[in-house]
Amino acid sequence: MKVLLDTHIFLWWIADDPQLLPRARKIVRDGRNRLFLSHVYRLPNHHRDPFDRLIIAQAKLENLPIVTADSQIAQYPVRVIW
Repeated sequence: MKVLLDTHIFLWWIADDPQLLPRARKIVRDGRNRLFLSHVYRLPNHHRDPFDRLIIAQAKLENLPIVTADSQIAQYPVRVIW
């Protein structure tokens, strides 16, 4: 599966932070999955956090689910895994 990681998920993974739930940890750890980190393409203009805007835009453009604990992102037309 291809998934887009929200920045905090990536940081929690590399820090082995206990906030990373088992489901997300399993997705990140599974070598069959292709993990993506966000970069700029197009920004939705109605979200306050600029980094979330980047992630939402990339997920929409590349049709990727986002692994995130951020409930604000779930309000957008993107698939969220948490």
